Amino acid sequence: MTDWPSAAGADRARYGRFFHEMLARGIALAPSQFQANFISPAHTPEDMAQTVAAIAESLVAPV
Repeated sequence: MTDWPSAAGADRARYGRFFHEMLARGIALAPSQFQANFISPAHTPEDMAQTVAAIAESLVAPV
């Protein structure tokens, strides 16, 4: 998304479900899909692997 019209069409409820699924798995994301998330050198390869696994689980979680 590069502008407000495309961002305004985002499925906010779907992001909310994803946000809570990730939080339940110990991954804290920005609470709004309009905010950015960042990685840093403080994140270890294990942190990244945990995040990738949580994303995979969250995307297939029942609605």
